[in-house]
Amino acid sequence: MPTELAKETMEMTWKEQTGRQSGQILLEGDMIVPDSQPDLKEILRCTGKVHIGDKRINDERIGFSGELEVTVLYTPKNGERSLYTMKATLPLEDFIHIDGLGKDAEVTLETELEHLDCEIINDRKIGVKAVIGVNAMAEQERSMEIVCDAEGDGVECLRGTLQMETDVAEVKDRFTVKEELVLPSAKPQIGEMLWEGIALTEHDVRPMDGKVMIRGNLKISVLYTDGQEGHLGSYTERIPFSGYLEGEGIDPHAVMDAELWLEDAKVTPMVDEDGETRQLAVDVTVGARLKAREAVEKEILMDAYVPGQKMELQREMIVYPVTVANG
Repeated sequence: MPTELAKETMEMTWKEQTGRQSGQILLEGDMIVPDSQPDLKEILRCTGKVHIGDKRINDERIGFSGELEVTVLYTPKNGERSLYTMKATLPLEDFIHIDGLGKDAEVTLETELEHLDCEIINDRKIGVKAVIGVNAMAEQERSMEIVCDAEGDGVECLRGTLQMETDVAEVKDRFTVKEELVLPSAKPQIGEMLWEGIALTEHDVRPMDGKVMIRGNLKISVLYTDGQEGHLGSYTERIPFSGYLEGEGIDPHAVMDAELWLEDAKVTPMVDEDGETRQLAVDVTVGARLKAREAVEKEILMDAYVPGQKMELQREMIVYPVTVANG
């Protein structure tokens, strides 16, 4: 008479990386000096920012579009002052192919401006060549039913411990940092902004009960003219920020994967009470992608047998992520 087996199962769920691909985009275009500005003499600085506005998944391809914003600081052949700045945007559109990419996959797309060259073509035109690196990663949720116990007449079981992690929360959000900076009295007032740089420096992410605390610093640098005698002024400041993102299921012991980036950043000159342009309004949007996981141990069935009877266990090799260090 065959043994009747009662088994207890549990469901194991995790996200599995199903594909990863990298590529490059070669972008070329021209920048024309505005009619209100003098002819070009020498380019002093050329910087760029990549903005991806749209991405689409279709037929194992990730299509995306956006733009490259280029800022050039130059000296003129003649003009009222020694430095001028100009901006332009170059559109971009491309795709990355990932074998086996499903329509319901979760896709992360990252870009990096690897090279930017700005060359004077003539007095009124600049040629721009850029190389943009693109990295795409696809993840898919996977689940599996695992036998963790078995009972029956004469059944002998060998049990073991499975160390695993379960996703407790995934947060994609943004928050805004607003601050008003006042120039030191020794600095000239602002006539025209020539160049601005905003960078996200060191940051700290800490899980708490039902939320995540984020702290960090923004480094603000500006170069400007005084608007009167053509004198140059510069100013650099660090702005500390902190905020909270809500995340149901997160506790202080959660393992966190965190990524922060600047989505939008503006520095706007403002007039103070004395009628001088000596203030800067900083408006920065910080994007955040956070994943919280909880480490758990589960007792599972490693092997089983019944004396005098044949028992076959169905086995399958699986690979799942486990954090071994988190710093």
